Order: sequence, then C-alpha cells, then structure tokens
Amino acid sequence: MNTLIFPCYKDLCKLNYLKDIIPNNYNLIIYEKKDEINKNEFIIEDIEYQCNRRRQEGDYIHYLIPTLGEQHFALIVHIIKNYDNLQNTIHFSKTHWIPVFSSLDIFKNELLLSYNIMYKQHNCSIRKFVCIFPDLQIMGYKQAIIHLLKINNKYRNQQIISYDNNCNECNNNLKCFNCGLFKIKDDPEFNNIIFTTSYIKANTDNMNKLNQIFSGYNPITELIPYTIDGSYIINSKIILFHNVEIYKDLLYYGGCHDSLTMFFHLFFLETSKRFQSRII
Repeated sequence: MNTLIFPCYKDLCKLNYLKDIIPNNYNLIIYEKKDEINKNEFIIEDIEYQCNRRRQEGDYIHYLIPTLGEQHFALIVHIIKNYDNLQNTIHFSKTHWIPVFSSLDIFKNELLLSYNIMYKQHNCSIRKFVCIFPDLQIMGYKQAIIHLLKINNKYRNQQIISYDNNCNECNNNLKCFNCGLFKIKDDPEFNNIIFTTSYIKANTDNMNKLNQIFSGYNPITELIPYTIDGSYIINSKIILFHNVEIYKDLLYYGGCHDSLTMFFHLFFLETSKRFQSRII
C-alpha cells in the first residue's frame, strides 16, 4: 500500500473533490494545521491523532499539527515520526492547488505509477520552470537565458519577455519577481515554460544549506523544465539515504513558499542522483 499525504489549513472541505480520484488501496494521511495547538509545546511523538474519517469507501488518517512553516512541514513531521516504518512510496501533494493549476485526471493517473520511481514531480501542473543556477546567474538575468538557449542550439532570435510590468528592458505588462521570471514568446516548444533566475539567487541560504548537506554540491544549468508546485512521488529509499537527524534539522528550515518549494525539490532531486550513482 502506498501513502498519500495532504497538508491542509482551513480547507479540509477540499477533500470533497479529491476523494473520488484516490484509490482505496492508498493510505491517505491528512496533516491539518490548527492555530490553537501550542507551537512551543509541539512534540512529534505526541502528535494528536483523530479517529478515521470516511472518504467514499475508504478511511483516512487525520493528524493535527501546529500552524508552522509551509506545506513541507507536514512531510518532514511525517518522515521523522515514521522514519523506521516508512511505506515504499509516498505521494505528497496539497489540497488547494490541484483544481487551479493542474489536471485531476493526470493526478489520478500518476497515483497509479510504478513503485520503482525514486523521485518525480507530479506532471499534472500546467506550469513548468527552467532554473538558472549560479553558473549562469553571473551573466545577469535575460543574458543568462539567451546564453543557455544558444549553448543548447535553441536560440532562433526568439523574443524573451519578462513578467515585470516595470521592466525597462522587457516592457511586458505581466508580473514577475524582481525581473527574474521570463518566457519565450510565440514558440510552441516553450509553451508554459518559465525561465527563472530568482528562486535560488534571491535566497542564498538555500544554496548554503544544500552545500552543508551535500559535499561538492554545484548544480549546472540545463535546459530541463521542472514542475515545482510541491507535489511529487518519492521512494522511501531516497528518504532513508539521509539519517533522521538531517530531517530534524530541516523541520523548522524557513523561507517563503516558492523558495522552500524549490529547496525541497533540489534536495530530493540531488538525493535521488546520489542514490542512483551509489547503486550503479
């Protein structure tokens, strides 16, 4: 049996549109944030468990946790609490984003994917990102993207547009974060692909933290789109690659929503790469 984890905060009712697509052989676990739970007295081993709730023909397990961190707080709590008894495959997602940025049908199909996947972002999001890492960031924003397209033989004088309506260089009416999000106009190959230079550069703590965890961590920018909506499949072997102390250290690791989502994506992606290289 696989595990499907949903964190939620004041939106438990949104399980109503999910209950029909979740297979009954899934161990569904809800981690609900409650403001009234004392943050300073929170002990993972004493986490409060509510009796099983009905969902269609199956039940789900319901835990209450304090209102701390972003959605990954629930996943790290789960890992620490169940480190010695993790099920083979964990699907981690969130209640609020699925009907807005994704396809329920694709999400349903991905719940049935093979157990041999080590780590994979759910592919149901309509948004994909190409991340520009420090190896190219030194060239600047737009110039780094042009260089990346050139070295991959993809540059054909496409118009790169920014999401920043105050950007004097790009003059686009959409919004970006510090001129760090770009799209390529009128090219179907890059439809719904966003090139981002902001997530990593804006939070050097992320890179420093990853360098603490992984010796010699030095990601190179590639023309690979990622879905980074914080919804993914992860095998317990990837989780157990690190000792439990790593997760205890990450439990209260901070940052904004997008920055944390990117951090945990890079954390599990690098863990998967190192796990695979170790067993070859």
